[in-house]
Amino acid sequence: MAKHDIIVVGASLGGIETLPRLLEQLPADLPASVFIVQHVAPQGPGLLAKILNRACALPVELAQDGQAIEKGRVYVAPQDHHMMLGESGVRVVHGPKENCSRPAIDPLFRSAAARYGPRVIGIILTGALDDGSSGLLAIRRCNGLTLVQEPGDAFCPEMPSHALTTAEPVDYQLAIAEMGPILQKLVSQPAGERVPVPEDIQLEVKMTERTATMKDEEMTGSLVPIVCPDCGGALWQHDDGKLQRFRCHVGHSFTALSLLAAQNEEIEKSLWLTLRSLEERADLLSRMIEGAVRRGHDNSVAWYTDRASDVQDTAQKIRNLLRGMPN
Repeated sequence: MAKHDIIVVGASLGGIETLPRLLEQLPADLPASVFIVQHVAPQGPGLLAKILNRACALPVELAQDGQAIEKGRVYVAPQDHHMMLGESGVRVVHGPKENCSRPAIDPLFRSAAARYGPRVIGIILTGALDDGSSGLLAIRRCNGLTLVQEPGDAFCPEMPSHALTTAEPVDYQLAIAEMGPILQKLVSQPAGERVPVPEDIQLEVKMTERTATMKDEEMTGSLVPIVCPDCGGALWQHDDGKLQRFRCHVGHSFTALSLLAAQNEEIEKSLWLTLRSLEERADLLSRMIEGAVRRGHDNSVAWYTDRASDVQDTAQKIRNLLRGMPN
């Protein structure tokens, strides 16, 4: 009888400190495979697997596309790629970003739910915003088990808090120090019954793998008058229970919170570009004033000075807006 032998873990802000505390509790003979997505920058030394290896009795490695799944091993999503679980093993794909991240947690969790159903244990740890909430709900819908770090125990409580609300009721809400013994108990227990995989979960897995058609993607929800911050395409809204989500036809996906964050970044970029243009305009007007003074064109000096004052006033207002932009 199948047991809970697929453990998927998602972490973001504070995860580098938290993941070793979880892995150090797992024995070398753990009869399960562990898959970890930690939000990391696309550029960098890529040392996460080495860091986790020092804390873990299990071998830890960066996942490779097509790699066989073995028990007693830990697989880490590589930089700038989603890690997913497919029919023939691990999938590593350079798919569209989800919740402004690649790797993202939701693609791993959804693919694990679709492929392994009740054999999956999904764990959400510390992090900002709400990546992983939709994926944890998918695991619950496919009869897997759900664990969430106690928000008060997390370095950043946002991600666990949203997961608790979205995937309610979760099976376990625990401090990180309590997870090891529970996991060792759960992996020895038989998994529940396999249930049909909901069509929307299957479709979203295909979208991340880029095997869905545009018509498929349009069926995921209703068209809204908001454009994708990543590519400028149209967005469709659909709801995962309590979670509002948006996806464009090329596959970029956002929760409402991550879409708000992406829009904020887009607005800030536009404001900086506008400020740069205004400062260049102010410099040009200053040069024109100097030229008009040398030529004794008093009327031109007055007109250019008024224009320069307007530009400087507008530039100062934009500086104030940028100073007050939320983080």
